[in-house]
Amino acid sequence: MARGSIQIFRVAMTNAAKIHRDIEIASDASLYNFAEAIVKAFGFDFDHAFGFYSGKTQATLMRQ
Repeated sequence: MARGSIQIFRVAMTNAAKIHRDIEIASDASLYNFAEAIVKAFGFDFDHAFGFYSGKTQATLMRQ
């Protein structure tokens, strides 16, 4: 079986860019798996709601 590619993301805490983790995850992983990797990388329990958004500002946060 051929190996898939890996994506590397730098994930930072909101308003605290100095607190970050570099996460490697398979390109074909789901967003659920990505969220789980982020939460585990920071040592939190995976028991809260999460979301992925396309914008970074209040005006564009929920834009599709």
